[in-house]
Amino acid sequence: MLNNIRDFVRPNMDGGFVCPVCGTSEEKRVRLIRVLGTEEEGVCEAKQIHTDCLPPVDDLAYIKGYGVIALVRKERGYRWQIKQMSHLH
Repeated sequence: MLNNIRDFVRPNMDGGFVCPVCGTSEEKRVRLIRVLGTEEEGVCEAKQIHTDCLPPVDDLAYIKGYGVIALVRKERGYRWQIKQMSHLH
């Protein structure tokens, strides 16, 4: 199932915000990325990540506690690939 990717003009700063890729709190466009393993009845936790910190992909998921982002690329159907982001926090 593909992620319903949502972009926002700036991050929600309630509770603090630090991009897990670049480690900054800059107020610039962010994408909500679902946290794997938190799905329940169509609802899940999400992580805010600056859109310019992400590579172009078909689907993304943040893996809580592992510091990786799962990428789904369309190559002979969909498959999961795990990519370590350079400055992931």
